[in-house]
Amino acid sequence: ENVRYNSLDFREREFAIEKSPGTYRIAVIGDSFAYGQGIEEQERFSNLLENWLNEQSADREYEVLNFARPGYETLDEIDVLEKTVLRINPDFVLLQWYINDVQGHESEKYEAGQSLNLVPHRLRRRSALFYLIHEQIARFTSPGTSFDDYQVAEFGDEQSPASVAAKGTLQAFVRACKNRGIAVGIVVFSESYFRETPLDFLADRVLALCEEESIPCVDMRGKLLEYKEGRKLWASRLDPHPSAFANKLTAESLMKSEIIGIWLQGQSGLGGERLHK
Repeated sequence: ENVRYNSLDFREREFAIEKSPGTYRIAVIGDSFAYGQGIEEQERFSNLLENWLNEQSADREYEVLNFARPGYETLDEIDVLEKTVLRINPDFVLLQWYINDVQGHESEKYEAGQSLNLVPHRLRRRSALFYLIHEQIARFTSPGTSFDDYQVAEFGDEQSPASVAAKGTLQAFVRACKNRGIAVGIVVFSESYFRETPLDFLADRVLALCEEESIPCVDMRGKLLEYKEGRKLWASRLDPHPSAFANKLTAESLMKSEIIGIWLQGQSGLGGERLHK
């Protein structure tokens, strides 16, 4: 794919820090899924959303700006939120969440206990493809515990230190937006559309947190599973990152969600009350 970066070092066009009058600004933060690993920039769900919103509106301009980077976890996303995104005064922050966002330093502890790691952690962290390669190698060659099993052991108990820390980090992201009067929502992805995974309970916890925090949340698992066969959702034959088609499904799901009502009404804050369809 053709990749460009702006002066802030994100895969996005240049834009003015100060919003033009009448502009509604949406900031998308996430990892390689929102970044658009393996697809063209204009095929990402963030770009599709901006085009659709501007087609629908005659009296307001929409900017949907992408601040995703491959390998980002929730801790990284808080960092870019506080250092960059809040500075540009968005009206809404959309967090793209993926099943490995809970990892943080837990994955480093796992790696330290493995006797064989042919795929470095930094590559597994940045790419779903390298993560899959590592899991397949480990299944046949490593005497250690698989990373899935490790995550179940670390996060399976909702009251474990790792689980409590992961929830606290995600809450910190949400509340950093709320404290600035900025509306926030989450779109949830899981590995379940490209492989069997025991980790969907982590996505379920994100949905529960959205209920606790009274923020809108879009769960992409069911929609993507409708098209699981044939790898139509893969960026390429070897890369399970979401394809252009998967991004189109994501944009359509967001357009049909309660989030779109917030955007079309131009709301900058929810005032603690959640909108319902």
